[in-house]
Amino acid sequence: KGLMDRAVIRIVTPGTVVEETLLPPAADNFLGAVAWADGQVGLACVDVSTGDFEIGQWAAGSDTFKNTFERLALRELVVPDSRDPLADLFVKELTIPVSLRRPMGSAETLDTLGARVGAGAVEAAGLSRAAAALAAVGLVFRYLAETRSENLPIRFPRIFSRDGVME
Repeated sequence: KGLMDRAVIRIVTPGTVVEETLLPPAADNFLGAVAWADGQVGLACVDVSTGDFEIGQWAAGSDTFKNTFERLALRELVVPDSRDPLADLFVKELTIPVSLRRPMGSAETLDTLGARVGAGAVEAAGLSRAAAALAAVGLVFRYLAETRSENLPIRFPRIFSRDGVME
């Protein structure tokens, strides 16, 4: 038969596991991303094993953001690779794996999200006006593409309310 071509099919990381035998029972397996823009902090998290996708935006440093972040018990986090003092302080306290990635531009993020869930739905949800949340969404999509997990099913994102509860 000879030599066979080999290729990386998918890179498995703590936040991109989908195999049931590797997942903790009855627990979410969230990959999260945090980004900062215009005095706001955005959070996007996806459980690629279920397709659950949740996003939110709060004032940077707000207790509600911190409480929401802690409650999610993320398995892995992606943050912008820019040397942002807020990101450095935030990441310093974490005990989960953290990856640095180049952020997507807002137009590319909106196009990618629109292709996945429908452009009209993205605009109706007002996501184009939430710069920090949109930046976090872009980090999630970039990471999923780089780990070759971009084709896993993801639902339309649920939006965190200001008090950190899903709407």
